[in-house]
Amino acid sequence: MHVTLDFSITLDTNSTREILVKDTYISTSHKAMEEAVEQAQYKTVRAPFVGRPAPANPLFLGRLQAELVPLEWRRETIEWDGKQLRTFVDPDREFWRHRDLYKSCEACKATAQIAKIRKLQKKNK
Repeated sequence: MHVTLDFSITLDTNSTREILVKDTYISTSHKAMEEAVEQAQYKTVRAPFVGRPAPANPLFLGRLQAELVPLEWRRETIEWDGKQLRTFVDPDREFWRHRDLYKSCEACKATAQIAKIRKLQKKNK
């Protein structure tokens, strides 16, 4: 019985098999590493002991202080913030227990009015 590869190469002899396997199934980087290991005499080389690492040299940073914002910018910010609508948007247990107290607020009235309009629009469809 003969083991053959493509192109009718017989693998019966060890030398043929060894050549084929080494040349075909080993990458070039692996071949280069094997050659380097064969040529190197690293078995007798010892790395020097470097001793203790250098002592730490900490770097101290001063406390960061924010720069002052110019007064004109702060005025603009305060004016803009004063124009923003403030409403209660996170109802919790107390809100739902005492919702009669909140029915008189403008946001609640606007929400109720929008709900009525949407209900009428659904009805008319």
